[in-house]
Amino acid sequence: MDKTESKYRDIQFYSEKNQMLISVHTRDAKTYADILEDSPNVAGYQCLQPLDPAFLGEISRLEIRPDYFEAAWASDFRIENADGSISIREVVPAEYLTRRASIEKLELSRRYWKRLDVDDWKVVVMARGGDGYVL
Repeated sequence: MDKTESKYRDIQFYSEKNQMLISVHTRDAKTYADILEDSPNVAGYQCLQPLDPAFLGEISRLEIRPDYFEAAWASDFRIENADGSISIREVVPAEYLTRRASIEKLELSRRYWKRLDVDDWKVVVMARGGDGYVL
């Protein structure tokens, strides 16, 4: 999960699956998008899915910094599966899992999507392994 107005230089690519130009904030997100492109279980996906600020007020604030509820956030991927279900994936480098701020953002995302009755929420941990990635 990242702020909607990111400090990153976006990576743009053409998605065959979505038939449109897509933008992501990180190389890790681009790597995961490539996996989604090749997956027969994925009908389509959206990157940087904005979180509705109106619903953030209905989420428990326990153990999450108050200022996180004031920022504009977006989840990394909203996936439309071939069976019609919806999945949410947050892509995180492995080293970020030791940072409290990263954990709080992930928990905010999880609570948000749970509030919207999306149960298939997961974190995709990207670890650099030589020239490639390990999911």
